[in-house]
Amino acid sequence: MSTPLERSIDAACRPVPPPTNPQPGVKYPVAAGELSLGAFTLRCYVLNTGERIFNAEDLEKLIGGGK
Repeated sequence: MSTPLERSIDAACRPVPPPTNPQPGVKYPVAAGELSLGAFTLRCYVLNTGERIFNAEDLEKLIGGGK
């Protein structure tokens, strides 16, 4: 069962082409998109492992107040 945040990321993301030669054990995005949180937009990704992540720079802007 997924969490509300995971469902939001899944809804925001669209499939992306896989790498041409994926390396064993290396994570890569299978979907990408943008999630809006108020005035902020966070780039988000779903990895081949099923993990959902946000772009670090976008998170820094959100936490740092957009500086």
